[in-house]
Amino acid sequence: MNLADNYFSTVAWLGLIPVLVLFGFVRWRWGLSIAIPVSSISIVEVPETQTRRVRYRWLAEFILWLSTLVGIIALAGPQYGIASNSTELEGLDIVLTIDLSSSMNLKNMSGDSKLVTAQEVISEFLDGQEGNRIGVVVFQSSALILSPLTYDIDAVESQIDRLETGWLKDGTAIGLGISEALVLLENSSAKSKVIVLLTDGENNAGIISPLEAAELSKALDTRIYAIAFTPGDQFFDSGVLQRIAEVTGGKGFDAYTREDLLTAYSTVADLERSNIGVRDYVVINHYQTPFILIATALLFISFMLSVTYFKRFP
Repeated sequence: MNLADNYFSTVAWLGLIPVLVLFGFVRWRWGLSIAIPVSSISIVEVPETQTRRVRYRWLAEFILWLSTLVGIIALAGPQYGIASNSTELEGLDIVLTIDLSSSMNLKNMSGDSKLVTAQEVISEFLDGQEGNRIGVVVFQSSALILSPLTYDIDAVESQIDRLETGWLKDGTAIGLGISEALVLLENSSAKSKVIVLLTDGENNAGIISPLEAAELSKALDTRIYAIAFTPGDQFFDSGVLQRIAEVTGGKGFDAYTREDLLTAYSTVADLERSNIGVRDYVVINHYQTPFILIATALLFISFMLSVTYFKRFP
């Protein structure tokens, strides 16, 4: 329930209190006057105990009405001590840009596919990214934003875990992958904006070349860390990736093993951290439970008085 819904719900429940008071007044004014006809000739002697019971019989019903009032307050969701704390965050804006072309299904020396190995390494990398905002872009012959920039590392990890090849038409559009990552970073206020590009092949698709995308990245003050993942004999010329990284002030990596891949991603964690915003924490103390307990106790007291001391006899 959002803040507006919670507000209107509270107002609706509290709006019942005047109605309850009105019914209580009507009950007291016109419902409790009991006329007892007594002969003017004879005098009826009533025991003192019985007189006291009759005189205070209204108490059980009053406690019942009080229980109802407290129950309405409980349903309104009483809150107290709302506090707001602002914490300045330091970190990076990082977009993980991942190649999902069919060649990522090829096995590496460990027997896992390159994609599975990449997923494991990226998950390890994400474990140390608390305080950084992470986004995810995947590409084949076109590019797709999978996750916007977010502090929710668990949500990003879940996106990484479900990656599969074949989501898009096959191909390797590195330039488009970079361009889509820059869309995520367009409104970033971070001084340190980074694209971590992972691919296992040369650009062969897309309307923008990798170097054109790199020049645009440089203009937007965004560094590219380009990783060529080529385990075993699966080799390609990574020179273009090296130039992409150099143009933007980043760094290129040739990763032949899982350890090389982990080293490449770990390098990003050593980048200079910068102020990227403020996160507000709202602390709300809820007091619904005590009111529920009080209402229940009053209801029980009213019931016990009605069936014991103030019990009506035929």
